[in-house]
Amino acid sequence: MIRAFFGIVIEGRDRIRITDWRDQACACDGKPVPPANLHITLAFIGDIKRTALEQIAETADSYFAMNAIGGGTLALDTVGYWSKSGLFWIGPSQWPSPLTRLSQKLGHLAGAAGGKLNNRPFQPHVTLYRRCRNPPAAPLYEPDVNLAYTHCTLFESHQGKKGVSYHALQQWPLLTH
Repeated sequence: MIRAFFGIVIEGRDRIRITDWRDQACACDGKPVPPANLHITLAFIGDIKRTALEQIAETADSYFAMNAIGGGTLALDTVGYWSKSGLFWIGPSQWPSPLTRLSQKLGHLAGAAGGKLNNRPFQPHVTLYRRCRNPPAAPLYEPDVNLAYTHCTLFESHQGKKGVSYHALQQWPLLTH
């Protein structure tokens, strides 16, 4: 079984800006997410057989080949805390509706092949801390990160001795304007 998800990679300066803001403006009793693991999940697939994951990737290939999916920029300008999962995150207060539709479509592709079905409303976010036991205090100052997204990536999640790491399996370009 493979644990997988569709997401948006956060690289370079954006990764540094997010972690610098987190480290300077936030206090939390949770475990900070390593910079290399920062991403936005579009659709969680969960644990799935390799053959089913290959089917999902082939279906995604067809979908991206037949549909012009646009990239864009997200203004990461708000924070949130989900007490049930103990996650503290940064995300946009607004995002383009095509991103929500892409998330829903990828979730349907995954579900049709045996992946996890998620009925929660889509909230793009970058997890900053996991396993927070208490709600974090308000940040010292508001986040202000403009994140360009130009690709959709299929990730595999590996649990190792040093924790979780994510590996890109396949990537699809998103159109830029």
